[in-house]
Amino acid sequence: MEVGQPLPGPYVSTGKISKVVASSNSNLVASFNPALPSRITATVTSIPTGAKPRTVTAWFSVKNINNNGGGNIFFYGLNDCSHYWFSTDVGQYQDQLEINTCGSNQAFSTAININTWYFVTFEYNGTYQIGYLGSGGTLSSPLTSSFVANTEYSPFYIGWGQDPPGYWNGSIADVQVYNTALSTAQIQKLYSEGLGGAPIPNAGLMGWWPLDGNANDYSANNNNGVTTNINWVSP
Repeated sequence: MEVGQPLPGPYVSTGKISKVVASSNSNLVASFNPALPSRITATVTSIPTGAKPRTVTAWFSVKNINNNGGGNIFFYGLNDCSHYWFSTDVGQYQDQLEINTCGSNQAFSTAININTWYFVTFEYNGTYQIGYLGSGGTLSSPLTSSFVANTEYSPFYIGWGQDPPGYWNGSIADVQVYNTALSTAQIQKLYSEGLGGAPIPNAGLMGWWPLDGNANDYSANNNNGVTTNINWVSP
């Protein structure tokens, strides 16, 4: 098996996207409780920094959005506007999903409903930050903004971020990190596979956390996550 490529296993989905929730080959997903608090921390030494291209994808479901109750789905970088962290959150702007790199604060117009699964992609291609939201069987048009990134290394956090609104309140699954900017067609493929779908082959996979009962990295890069107060629940 070539280093950086996904291992064969039970995560390949042949399901379709319904109008309510993604089909799933995952038996379990990670459940986060901000009151505990809970998060997953992974040390990914090869994660793209500076102005290098990168893509992060994830599935998420939120339990509560009121009073900034959504939290960060993932976060890496320094909480410093001279270096541009890389994060997504729900709750900072009411019931909207936001992609953020300090001051970009781009929010999708689609309202995020509680206890509903969504797909998010956040990438940087060296010039633009680009976000996609998968909802109701449809992948959104790209949300874009031009800026020069200068991201510095930090651990990769799932379910927490240094920027408000902090800890995640809900579930997260199938988090993938690439050292390339995926194409729209590749992102559409990931969304169409549903929750539990396999990564894109030969696309620079750095980390893959299905979160199907553990925080292990199945990319073959051994970036296993450390869990803090995580429960494993049915999708």
